[in-house]
Amino acid sequence: MVESLPAVLLHRKINRGFEGLAQLPGGDLVMALQSPLSLPDGDAGNASLNTRLLRFSTKKKAVTAEYAYRVDPVNVVDPSEDDTSELKISSVVALGGDRLLVEERTDKAARLQVVKLDRRSNILGGRYDDDTTSPSLEQLDDPAASGVPVLAKKLVVDLGTVSGVPQKIEGVARVDHDTLALVNDNDFGMTDGAGAFDAQGRLVDSGIETTVVYLKLPHGI
Repeated sequence: MVESLPAVLLHRKINRGFEGLAQLPGGDLVMALQSPLSLPDGDAGNASLNTRLLRFSTKKKAVTAEYAYRVDPVNVVDPSEDDTSELKISSVVALGGDRLLVEERTDKAARLQVVKLDRRSNILGGRYDDDTTSPSLEQLDDPAASGVPVLAKKLVVDLGTVSGVPQKIEGVARVDHDTLALVNDNDFGMTDGAGAFDAQGRLVDSGIETTVVYLKLPHGI
C-alpha cells in the first residue's frame, strides 16, 4: 500500500469523500472531494463553498497537485434550496489537455463547469494542508483575496434548463467529442423519512428509475 494522500483529508465529511474521478490524457488521475472538509469543525464545512481537487500520478504513485475549487452559492445552483451543505461535486470529466468538466449539484439541480488545472494553482503541501491553519481554506469567504489561487471556471450548461434530464445526476461520462451521457442515482428505490417503510416494516419503493440521457455539448468546449 502506498500512503500518499494529504493527511488533512482525514477531516473529510462522513460519506462525502472522493466522488468524482477522471483520467487525463497523460494518465494522471483527478479526484474531487464531494464536499468541503470539516475544518475546523462540521459547521464550518457545512457552510463552506471551498472544496478540493487532487491530481494523482499513476507513474509516481503519488499526489502531485492539489487545487482549491469554489462551488457556486447553493441558490445559484438550485434556486429551490437554501442549505449550503446540500451542495456536492459528483462527477469530473476529462476534456483534453488539463481541462475538466466539474458537476456542481444538489439532489434537485446540477450545473456543469469547465476548469483548467493551472500549475500555478497548486496548493499541495502549503499552509492549507495544515489542519491547524486558521482560518482554514474552508472558512475563507473570498479565498483569492487571501492569496489562494482558486481554479477559474466557466459555466457550460445548467442541467435544470434541459428537458428530460432527471434529478440527482451523479454520473457524467463523455461519449464522443461533443456528447455526454448522464445517469441519475435512484438510491436503490429508497426514500428518506417516515414514508420509507410501510406498517409492516417493508421498504416502500420510491418508483424512481435509473435513467441514462445524452446531452450535446456546446461548440467550442
